[in-house]
Amino acid sequence: MIFSHKNFHKQLILQAQHTSCYHFNYYIPKEWQLILMNDGSLTQSLTSLTGELANLKVVEEYSYKLIDNIRKTRQVWLEDYKSNKLALAESLWPSPKKNQLSNHKPIGQSFIEYQFDIYKDIHEIYYGYCSYLENIFNCQGPIWGRKYTIYYQKKRLATLREIFAPEVIDFFSIQRENNIKFTEVNKEYV
Repeated sequence: MIFSHKNFHKQLILQAQHTSCYHFNYYIPKEWQLILMNDGSLTQSLTSLTGELANLKVVEEYSYKLIDNIRKTRQVWLEDYKSNKLALAESLWPSPKKNQLSNHKPIGQSFIEYQFDIYKDIHEIYYGYCSYLENIFNCQGPIWGRKYTIYYQKKRLATLREIFAPEVIDFFSIQRENNIKFTEVNKEYV
């Protein structure tokens, strides 16, 4: 396993089901709220922020048996076009449903292609430190993450944990700068 969540030292854990919006507004910066509370495709969100397709790099995938159930786990890096690591995602599949999805595509993209109507139940939003990830992300300081379960036809499909590079929110300011430049250019033609 490339990364174990045991090495992530959580400083703040918000249980999403039992926390009011006030707690999210108080503890979580607005840019991070848009990423952490988003119930859409993470890959699509990263693509929208960076302006480029987010790439998926499968780091590890394995199966193991628990009593009479085979579980599958996959860890992937989501990267920008320059191979900068934007997020580490780990998915746990308690059933063979994963076999229907592409191993080399982001999960959200596969759901869209197979027209799976899913529901995302966010369990935790956390903030903490991990020297391993700080080194990989080439940054010092706190890192945000989340844990959630995806349901399909009212049945648990997978549980995911995602940890985000701190630089992800920098793309919000880049987008603002690009929008301002675009607006200024359009004013000249009006």
